[in-house]
Amino acid sequence: MTARIVGLTRCPHKGEPGISVPEMNLLANVGIEGDYHRGGDRQVSLLSAEVRQWVDAQAQEGLCFRRFRENMLIDGSIDGMALDQIESGMLLSVGSAVLRVSGRGKRCFDECALFAKGIPCRLSQCACFAAVTQSGIVRIGDSVSIDTNENCGRKKDYARKKDCEPMSDLTHLRDLTHFDAQGNAAMVDVSEKAVTQRQATATGQIRMCREAYQAVRQGSAQKGDVLGVARVAGIMAVKQTSSLIPLCHSLPINQASIDFAFDDEQLTVSAFCTVKTSGITGVEMEALTGVSIALLTVYDMCKAIDKGMELGSIYLLEKTGGKSGAYQHKGHKE
Repeated sequence: MTARIVGLTRCPHKGEPGISVPEMNLLANVGIEGDYHRGGDRQVSLLSAEVRQWVDAQAQEGLCFRRFRENMLIDGSIDGMALDQIESGMLLSVGSAVLRVSGRGKRCFDECALFAKGIPCRLSQCACFAAVTQSGIVRIGDSVSIDTNENCGRKKDYARKKDCEPMSDLTHLRDLTHFDAQGNAAMVDVSEKAVTQRQATATGQIRMCREAYQAVRQGSAQKGDVLGVARVAGIMAVKQTSSLIPLCHSLPINQASIDFAFDDEQLTVSAFCTVKTSGITGVEMEALTGVSIALLTVYDMCKAIDKGMELGSIYLLEKTGGKSGAYQHKGHKE
């Protein structure tokens, strides 16, 4: 049975019941248009119709609350796999959009009788979350499938793993350059590569409550200039990347910069880290490390106001130089 969307729910405001809708507009790196849960890695929630029926049955017995309202209710198997067998990192084609599975499982509500009695809850185990990597419209009745083009043919490997079969050979490591022929971790030999001008930009964002957001934007946080400190922290992190990531090469950094952007509607601060070098390998990891530490510094500076801040959507935006040439994230707009 081909997997299809049998229900769509949008939640405009936090704490309010979801609204059933016939279609949704999904925005790359943002989430569902008009939904409260936008940004980060949990932009879209998915649940199978079979698990939803189980939850409803528990609710009728007074054992389970139904507060969790998934954005997408899916009926049927996805290319032979149940939704709770789809692993993080896989891409799903849904309508005209593409989703990247970012995780599975959620914490039960403390008031739930199942949680209190220690009874395994299928909702907490099977709820699936994803981020939007390609914008598109999703409607009830649309099919759901594994995006084999984007997953580079990995569907077969995932199908093997779902049956818990041991992988006795090392063929799955053949494309990972940080492993040797025996499967041991190894630093890539770049001694034969040419020195070229290389540049990489990474981005990420942090979402916070309005009070914390205004403190950052107005520079009134108790610890001082939040973005000023975060900028310095990010640049320092760029220069320490090879000490933090075990198999990274040490590179001369020609230039490193951290910039920020505000979204007053979503209460998010986005960080952008650009790194340049004249070297024999790229600076993608330096850019990703810089943006990550900058955002963590924002959290540290503001955690007295909001400990529930969410970091997410950290990814390589673009890079130039090197043998592989230029790369630009598919959701990036000039």
